[in-house]
Amino acid sequence: MEIQHFSHHHPLVFIQDHSVASKAALCLGCEKPVEGWSHGCNQCEFYLHKGCAEL
Repeated sequence: MEIQHFSHHHPLVFIQDHSVASKAALCLGCEKPVEGWSHGCNQCEFYLHKGCAEL
């Protein structure tokens, strides 16, 4: 599932287990480490917690 977020130009894909995508990623919405469900662009290393993406 993809979403388009106003803060990024690429579609963001849903990631169920973020540890698979990147071990040291930070949410660019709240700047806290991303674990578990998130949305992201692996190409740009742009990640948002699921809750931050829905704001």
